[in-house]
Amino acid sequence: MTLVEISDFQCPFCRDFAMRTLPALDSAYIRTGKVRMLYINLPLPMHSHAWGAAEAALCAGAQDAFWPMHDRLFAGQDEWGRAPNPSERFTAYAAALQLDVAAFRRCVDEDQVAPILVGDLMQATQNRISSTPTLC
Repeated sequence: MTLVEISDFQCPFCRDFAMRTLPALDSAYIRTGKVRMLYINLPLPMHSHAWGAAEAALCAGAQDAFWPMHDRLFAGQDEWGRAPNPSERFTAYAAALQLDVAAFRRCVDEDQVAPILVGDLMQATQNRISSTPTLC
């Protein structure tokens, strides 16, 4: 079974799901292999830093750290969500996760994951999903 979450890193309801519900699902179903979890980014236009946060998560994912970055982004949402430019905070998260920070910055600065984000947006749009979080 596959659980698909369509989410926005700056959405407070998505943060609630990530911080309160997902840990229980993870321990009972995902880590036991009963459920596979897929995350689709839907950075909503009303959230000015959602695209950048999604890029940070995907660039961390290029170094096998999507889920740890996912957790840090949601845990720090209040902090980076209000920042005029949260990229320094995202880089600090990458460093704390012991990622190759130069590769992470290059990934973000060069928009290397933009095609993935556009694909996620197209998938959500094709399925008429316009709110987050959506689980299917």
